[in-house]
Amino acid sequence: MPRRADALNRHGLSKVARSHLPDDVRERVAAAWSEGRALILNANKPNYSEAFTIEAAQYAAVRACILDAVDSMANDDGEVLLKDVVAAVQAQLGADPLFPNGRMTNYTRYTKTDLEARGELVRVPRRSPQRIRRP
Repeated sequence: MPRRADALNRHGLSKVARSHLPDDVRERVAAAWSEGRALILNANKPNYSEAFTIEAAQYAAVRACILDAVDSMANDDGEVLLKDVVAAVQAQLGADPLFPNGRMTNYTRYTKTDLEARGELVRVPRRSPQRIRRP
C-alpha cells in the first residue's frame, strides 16, 4: 500500500513533489491536472522539458502500481530491478480497460522517469541492469 505522503492532492502532486519541484513546474503540472491530464516530466532534461501528458487516471494507476512494486519487491538495500517493476505493472494493469492496447512498458518507463523528476524515486547510479529505489 502506498505511503500516506504518496497521495496526490487536487493538483496531481504528492507531498514530496510539492517540496521537490520548482514553482513554475508545479504550476504546469497543476494546469494539466485541472484538464484531466497528467504532465509527465523528463528527469533527464533541464527544467523537465520535453514533457507530455497522459490521462490523469492512467498516470495515477501506473504511479500507484510502480510505488507499490518498489515497496513490496525491494531488496535489503531498498533497490528493485526496473525490469521487475515493468513486469509487475504489466501483470497488474495490462488487462485494465484504462490501457486498451495492454502494453505497459512505455507507460511504466515514462512514469518512472517522471517520478524521478518529482523526487519520489531515485535511479541507482552505476548499476546495470537499471535499479530504482525510494529516496
